Amino acid sequence: MQVDAVKTQELQVSWTIPYPALGTLRSSRAIAILNEKEVTQCSGSGWTPACVLSGLAHATEYTVFVEVCVTPKDAMSSTDSAAAWCSTTTGVLKKTLAENDNLATNVAAYALRPKSLEMRWHNPGGIVSSKALAFQGGNIVATCNGSGTPFSADSCTLNNLKDFTTYDVRVSVCVYHWWYKTQCKTSPVKHKKTLPSAPEVAKDVRVLAVNTKALQVSWTIPDLALVPEKVKDVRVRALRTQELQVSWTIPHLAEVPQTAGQVNVLAVQTQELYVSWNIPNLAGGKLASSRAIATLNKREVSQCTGTGWSPYCSLSKLAHATNYTVVVEVCFNPPDAVSSRASNTAWCSRSPGVQKQTLPQQLSVTWRNPVPTSGALASSRAIAMVGDLAQTECKPGVSAEGPAECTLSGLAHATDYTVIIEVCITPPDARSYRYSRTAWCSKTDGFRKRTLPEFPDSAKDVVVLAIQQKEFVVKWTVPDLSVGTLASSKAIASLDGEGATVTGWKVAQCSPEGSPQGQATCTLSGLSPSSKYAVSVELCFIPADVGYPLPSHSDWCSISGPVSKQTLPQFPEKATSVIVQAVQGHALTVSWINPNSAYGTVVSAKATARLRKQTAEAANCTISDAKPGPATCVLSGLEDFTQYEVFVQVCISPEDAVHWKGLRSDWCSVSAPVQKQTLPGVPDSAVGVKVHSPSRNVLAVDWTNPSASHGVLASSTAFAMLNNSTKSSCSGKLDAALRTSCNITGLEDFTNYSVAVHVCVFPVQFEPGYWSGGGCSTTTPFLKQTLPGGPDMACRTAVFARQRKSLEVSWINPDATHGPLANSTAIGFLRGSRVASCQADILPGQPVRCTLTNLLNFEEYNVSVEVCVAPVQAGSNEFVGGGCSVTPTISGTTLPGVFDAVHLEELSRQIPNSTQIVEDPSTQISIKVALSSLPTEQVGPVSYVTAYIESPSQTDGTWTRNRRYAGRLSFLSGSYNNKTWEPWEVMARNFQGDSPKKVEDFFFTVGQPSDTQTCDHCYNGPLKPDTIYRVGVRVYTNSGAGTTELSEFKTAPAPVNIALVVGIILAFLVILVVIALAVHFFMRQRGPDPKSPLPINFAEFNLNVKRMQSDAEATKEFLALANLTKKQNLEYELTEDLAATVPKLNRYGDMTPCKSVLQRVPAGRTVYVLLASIG
Repeated sequence: MQVDAVKTQELQVSWTIPYPALGTLRSSRAIAILNEKEVTQCSGSGWTPACVLSGLAHATEYTVFVEVCVTPKDAMSSTDSAAAWCSTTTGVLKKTLAENDNLATNVAAYALRPKSLEMRWHNPGGIVSSKALAFQGGNIVATCNGSGTPFSADSCTLNNLKDFTTYDVRVSVCVYHWWYKTQCKTSPVKHKKTLPSAPEVAKDVRVLAVNTKALQVSWTIPDLALVPEKVKDVRVRALRTQELQVSWTIPHLAEVPQTAGQVNVLAVQTQELYVSWNIPNLAGGKLASSRAIATLNKREVSQCTGTGWSPYCSLSKLAHATNYTVVVEVCFNPPDAVSSRASNTAWCSRSPGVQKQTLPQQLSVTWRNPVPTSGALASSRAIAMVGDLAQTECKPGVSAEGPAECTLSGLAHATDYTVIIEVCITPPDARSYRYSRTAWCSKTDGFRKRTLPEFPDSAKDVVVLAIQQKEFVVKWTVPDLSVGTLASSKAIASLDGEGATVTGWKVAQCSPEGSPQGQATCTLSGLSPSSKYAVSVELCFIPADVGYPLPSHSDWCSISGPVSKQTLPQFPEKATSVIVQAVQGHALTVSWINPNSAYGTVVSAKATARLRKQTAEAANCTISDAKPGPATCVLSGLEDFTQYEVFVQVCISPEDAVHWKGLRSDWCSVSAPVQKQTLPGVPDSAVGVKVHSPSRNVLAVDWTNPSASHGVLASSTAFAMLNNSTKSSCSGKLDAALRTSCNITGLEDFTNYSVAVHVCVFPVQFEPGYWSGGGCSTTTPFLKQTLPGGPDMACRTAVFARQRKSLEVSWINPDATHGPLANSTAIGFLRGSRVASCQADILPGQPVRCTLTNLLNFEEYNVSVEVCVAPVQAGSNEFVGGGCSVTPTISGTTLPGVFDAVHLEELSRQIPNSTQIVEDPSTQISIKVALSSLPTEQVGPVSYVTAYIESPSQTDGTWTRNRRYAGRLSFLSGSYNNKTWEPWEVMARNFQGDSPKKVEDFFFTVGQPSDTQTCDHCYNGPLKPDTIYRVGVRVYTNSGAGTTELSEFKTAPAPVNIALVVGIILAFLVILVVIALAVHFFMRQRGPDPKSPLPINFAEFNLNVKRMQSDAEATKEFLALANLTKKQNLEYELTEDLAATVPKLNRYGDMTPCKSVLQRVPAGRTVYVLLASIG
């Protein structure tokens, strides 16, 4: 029975009526039941009736039964003609179509040719027309009409379209309603692009002349997106025009595919033919169906379908002893149809017809004809009788004496018959008269024989076990074999409801191994999962009357009653409520509910994690004591922040497995994968870290961020650490696996920092207020020194004026914390301009000094100290870092200068111009000191002024005085001394303490002693009368003294004292007389002495005198130097500037003063050395 919903509010029912062996068919009908009430019915006629249940509701599920009524045999002979003996099938549930099912379905558009689209769809029921529409810009541009056949596939072609253009296509179907109105409905829009005018051409065509008389051609086959099959034949031709033409040939489908091979038809059962065959090569297509068809007089009378690559099936409901033509039809979906997924494509082939006769229903009789003693054998026959009535007869093929055999056919099953043999003889005389009606016959005694039953005894205790999916294990007991010999035994599976009458097509069959006696077992395979099958056992016997050799096949078979059994589903029930949570690092917690299986017992449950789009397991966890209900396990050892597919596998041991070979653990179901990401973890460390110093106080760091495989980057920071303490940091971009950089600022100069990159990932919020996962990684510290910077300022800066035209600057260098010192310079500024500089040592943190030279005398300078740190070389011509610090300026004034001859020129001229009258011209000289002529603004202030006097060569012992200490004043010449002829100087004016920058002229008297002598150089003793003196003025500053040119003065003669002169003369004469007398008396007393020679010759006397004078002058010079040493400290540095003011005391004009130290030694030793040198 089959129920189909092919029209709205209708169900189409068809069924097959079995042969009523115990009566006559009376009626058959189909009934629709809803809520245990009969809704409608319909009747059918014939042995394969069909009818339509109409007037049903839309989208409603009905239970459909088929009732078959038979009139029993006894009722036909009785007067009760209304007797009814009925049976009802098992109810079949079927749902009617919905009301809106009047739309075309399975609408598809295919671009198979340029400028056209092939439309395919399936029509609903009740339609009167159908057509396809092509829209562009909301307007209909093309239409085509379909066949309009209800409940069938339909198609048409939209033509005259543009090449390579997208169109909106729809299918419109018009339905006729009972109220005589037509309603049209349009399917949802689909978009399809037409083919281009030509397919793709070859690319990258290259022609190379690599051999004589040949061209080597290479090219690239394009992406053949528009061609269903690959190019198989490519040709390249060189034309006369030297152009290249590339063409290809695409194979076309043959008219029919290859036919089935090795078709074998066997008559092994009555009213059946067993057919087997092989599927041919698919040639790129896909197998759609294969079936065997039995035809009689060019009409199909039966068919059966096979599955697999070597299918088989049985053609049933055939007539006894009838010749049938058997063909095998194989249908393919062509390659193009496979790619276009066309559902109604038919490309079929049929094998050549095979003639085969079915088995008869018969009783075989053998006998031996007699040998007539007279006459001739006319005929012999076997007659089967029931009572006194002959039922059938048969004659042997040839009537002759001896053995004969024929078959009584058309007998009833399991019926006792009396079989007699009739032999007729033609008398001898009858042959001469040619009398044809002569009958001289004899009959044997009746031989009782029972025909075989239609079916032998069937198998007993049939048990069907569902242990494996797509399989049944069938067990049965072979009955008593007294009726004959078991020829074959097999289990047959057919769709449920068809096994009882053996009219359904066999789906699968199996035979036990060997010749079973008693118990037999085999496995039915190749079944569909979750399908209900009727399983029967077919036993075929060789009747006991069959002589040897026994045939290999028998068509006398029995089929046991069908055992209804449903195969296991492909997979058992799945775990439900699968929940995956990421609550700890490197793990996922999986919870689910194991099913309470209707098919068996839960034996194991396992959760498995795998990476997306991969088949390999990443981790799994198993429940040891699996049972129905909640279960939880933890998948550990997973990667951080990785998307996993988690599924739960539940294995069920089928219920029937317990009765077979124990529990089974390989029948498992897998839940739908649940996508879950593990918690973020500690990221990989940044790589490619580079640190450089682009500028002062800055470190530039660039690195490559790690990938986001461990989580979303939350921060990527570079840190600069000093003494395990973070001093500064900067953040880079958060682009995963990309280079980033930043500058760490605010650092100290010339300092080694440990630089590391710290990368963190975000945690995730497991539940409100609770965050989990995440972490940070740090690279290995990278030691880098910042650039040298500007040093600290020098400290304790001081300026000293120790020498003329120079300033000595001292300071303490800064330390080297900002970099090694490159230079340490003192700079002198005059009125804002840099005029001098000097370099000092660059020892860090040490006191240093240097002298600014070539300065002006007595000028105030602004002095600052600049200390610089050298930069470092960043490139071939690029230097970075370093710097300088400059102290605030401090003032320093140079020492005053020494007035030179130019400065003193006017002063020299004014010395003789004194207008002052002296008291005693014989002992005093008046000079004019014109100080106003001095350029004090250039040289400096005057400290004090002395008069410089050179005395005559004579000495006079009457001029005596005691020397006194000169105080803090220093003089170039000695003080007044009448015992020597060396020059002296006397203080003329002292300006120390209050030195005006501009002094006035004054007059000074030389030789005017003072009663209050305060120092040696303050004593201004009297001069000698009538003596020429050379007098100059010596002007002292703090740096030294300048002496003017000397002017000659002569004192007046002293007034004469006559008494004194006379007295002196008389005294002299007395002395001479006394001396003469003394010599006379001495000589007389002694006597005359020999005459001694003179010390020197008279001629050499003048020369000797000159030598003695020269030696005396040299002695005077050395004595003057010795006197100079007495006035100085123990060490006296004689500079060139100081030596310039010293009078030329030596007599050697080419003697140049040098820097030396005059060490004071005892006076006597000095004289001794000098005399030794002179001598």
